Formats: sequence, structure tokens, C-alpha cells
Amino acid sequence: MRFAVPPLAARRVVEDHRRVRIDRAALIVWSFWLGMLVLMVWQWRPVSSPIPLAEDWYTVPLVTGQPVDLPSWLWEQNNEHRMPVARLLLLAALKGSRGDYRAGGLLNMALLAAGAAGLILFARHLRGGVTDLGDAFFPLTLLNFGHSIDVLFPFQITFVLSLAFIMIAGCVLYLPRSAASPRAAAAAGVSLLLLPLSGFIGLVYVPSVAAFVGYIGFQCVRGSGAQRQRPGVGWWLIGASVCSLVLAALYFVGYQHPAWNPPNPGVFPSVKVILKMFALGFGASAFFWWAPAVLAAMPFLTASGWQGLERMMRPGRGRFSAGPLVFFATSILFAAGVGWGRAGYVPEIGIPLRYVSISLPAFISAYLLWTVSTSRWAAAVQRGLAIVMLALLPTNTVAGHRFFADWYHEGMTEVRADLMRGVPIDQLARRHQPFLVHWWRPSELELRMRMLQDAGIGPFAERVSPAADGR
Repeated sequence: MRFAVPPLAARRVVEDHRRVRIDRAALIVWSFWLGMLVLMVWQWRPVSSPIPLAEDWYTVPLVTGQPVDLPSWLWEQNNEHRMPVARLLLLAALKGSRGDYRAGGLLNMALLAAGAAGLILFARHLRGGVTDLGDAFFPLTLLNFGHSIDVLFPFQITFVLSLAFIMIAGCVLYLPRSAASPRAAAAAGVSLLLLPLSGFIGLVYVPSVAAFVGYIGFQCVRGSGAQRQRPGVGWWLIGASVCSLVLAALYFVGYQHPAWNPPNPGVFPSVKVILKMFALGFGASAFFWWAPAVLAAMPFLTASGWQGLERMMRPGRGRFSAGPLVFFATSILFAAGVGWGRAGYVPEIGIPLRYVSISLPAFISAYLLWTVSTSRWAAAVQRGLAIVMLALLPTNTVAGHRFFADWYHEGMTEVRADLMRGVPIDQLARRHQPFLVHWWRPSELELRMRMLQDAGIGPFAERVSPAADGR
């Protein structure tokens, strides 16, 4: 005899089964996040150093309490970057840790971890409360040790914080109502205002994102068509857009183009570098396999762009459906622009490891395009990308060591050994200046080392008496 299951009971069984499956996916994804963070800390700890490196030395006078014009220092240009927000945040971390420069690396790591967690939650929100296994892509991408330069070199906060503001401003554009709701408008407006204050990387996104956010604000004020009138939200978005453009213009007052950047070598060498920039979306592992990485990146980015275009052209589309495509296109153009602008630089030293962060917005925005896509292939593409990043995890780890961490650890170990042997400060500066800050004279480095010594900060506090240094 067969027993019929009541419709309501059957529906509950299906819903309970679906909830278990969803929770299992969330458990797996968050386990990846936690595991990647633990793995990052485990690899970071033995190679990290409390000694400043390169631009970190610029912070020494402030960390040691020397008289410094703080506003001028915050706005001071470094290469193409003006990054007052990043400098202020880094300075707070260093002051709070009494000059232990490992705190700056941990700050960058925390920002990367928070970014990965935020993107997992955001993708879940876009799916209506569903976490997909493919969302493991975020921690696999942002928390692999291919980012060794970000977590070992504190001044990389310029790149890391810019990436954070870029993703906040960009993610808002994927929401069904875009930035038209009060909370989304607050996030869009604040992140947009911070973009030109976080370095040249964030500045590049200002014109396109500000234009689209301003358009959303105008529609909110006007309240035409199906868009409900929200004058408060609209004027805030318009004001944030205008102010961000003004800040972007002020950025170039007194701006000096770096003289060290060589001229562009021509179209074909530049196109090769541009394609490599796209391939860096797979992480530092692309340095080992440029051709396969390029051949995989281009179809993925092309198909993702088509998904954004198809969504925008779909009948019954929302008024702001072009937002994701605007953000994706800006990310693509930025990666291409950096490739073109640095093409003359590449034959001499290669593509720097830190440029991985420049390519990430293109891949992350592409992943989110599949999240809002109605394609039946969307889940397969996202899970496939996560599987690729999992397969590349060992190679990304090796690349992080080979292209920065090993060099960093070897150099810092030699500096620390000389400090423990009591090598005089002037000799220490001459011996290690090419490693610690190669564009300074040894006398400049010596001055900063003595500041740390006099302030009793880090390994310099453990040195012999000043008399032994010939003072």
C-alpha cells in the first residue's frame, strides 16, 4: 500500500534538505577561509621581521616621535601615489605596536581576510541567502601566500587598502537597486570619497564609478519611471560623486610624474605585458606559466564580459543594470593601462609581484558577474574557477616565497645577525643599504637607524651602548 505525502509535509522535506545542503556549502567555504588564514599566518610568522623595509623607513621619524609636519607627510607623493588614509592607518598600527613593523604586515593580512569574508557574504546576499561552493574562490584568491609582499612589507597597505575601497564601491553596483537604498548609498558614497585618498590605484576608478553613482543619485532625486523618489539618498550620491571628482583633481596639484619610468617600447611588447597582467588574476603562479595562464584568462574574462552585457540588454532589465559592467570594464581597462604604462619597465626587472593586486578586481568582478547571471553555466564556471585556484595553491605559495619572501627573509636575517654581533650603525647602514632602501644614501639610512636606537625600538634597542657606535 502506498501512502501519499501531504503537499505541505513534502514541501518541508524539500526545504529541510535544501537547507542542509546550503549549510554544508557554507561550512566548506568558511572552512576554506579559516584554513587559508591559518596557512597564511603559519607561513608569515617565521619569515616576518620587525625591521622596516624600503618605504617603511619613511615612517620612522613619526614612530620615534620626531617633529614632523603630519598633514604634509600624509599628502606627500610616493611614486604615483598620494595615500593619506593608508599612511594614517599604517602609522596607527605602528604606534600601537611600539614600532614593531610586523604589525603593518598583520594589518594588511587582516584587510585581506576581511575582504575575503566580506565577498563571501556579499555573494551569498546576491543569491538570496545561498552560499555556493564556488565562493571558496575568494579566500583561495586573497589569502594565498602569493601575497607574501603584502603581508611582509607594511607599506603595501597602499595596494591592499585601495583594493578594499575599490571592491566596496564596485560591489554596490551589483545590488538589484544598486546604490539607491540608504545603506548601499552610504557604502558607495564613503568608499567613493576614499578612493582618491588611497593612492593612484583607487584614483583610476573614480571617473567611471563617480559618473554612474551620480547617475543613480540623479534618478533617485527625479524619481522617474519605476524608480521611487529618494531625494536624500540622491543628493548624497550626487554630492559624493562631485566631491570625489574634486579630490581627484586636487590629487594632481603639484603632482610629479616619476622620472624613472622608461618610455613605452611599442604596441607588440605592450600587448604582451597587458595579457600577462590579465593572467595575474590567477595569482603569482602565472609567473611560472604565462602562456597557459593567458590562454585561460582571456576566455574567462571575455565570457564574463558577455554575461554583463547580456544582463544589461535583457528585456525588463533594471534601470541600473549597467553598473556591474561599468565596474568590470573599469577593472579591465585599469589592468590594461598598467600593463601599457609599465611595459618599458618589464624587460629590466619583470612584472613586480605586487601587481597581482592590480589584476584581482577584474577577476573578482567577473566572478560576481556570474553570480548575478541567469546562465545555467554560472555555478559550473564559479566552481571551476575555485577548483583552479585550489589546484594553483601550491604554485602560488612557491611563487610567493621565490619572488619575495625568500629574498626578504635572507636579507632581514643578515641585518639581524649584524645587529646581534654589535656591528656599528654606520657600517650597518653601508652594508645593508642596497637591501633595506636602495635609493637612499647610507647616511640617510644611518640617521633613521639611530632614531630607532635612541627610541629603544625593536632590534635596534638591543644594541650595544652608543659609545660603541663611534658617537
